[in-house]
Amino acid sequence: MSPTEPVRAFLDEHEQDLLDELRDWVRIPSVSSEPERAMDVLRSANFLAGRLRDMGFPVVERWGTEGGPAV
Repeated sequence: MSPTEPVRAFLDEHEQDLLDELRDWVRIPSVSSEPERAMDVLRSANFLAGRLRDMGFPVVERWGTEGGPAV
């Protein structure tokens, strides 16, 4: 078994769920160069941070920066 087989199997099994989640994330209108989108940029960062936590990442941080939050 190659080292990538378990990853490929997971992706094949969860492809639709992963695509649905990605669609939800990219639908957030988070263009950081538009000041009126500041809350959406924050919402996008929180979405990513939450998903990483759900996946079991041991440390997830969201930092405030001059240009908007970074995860």
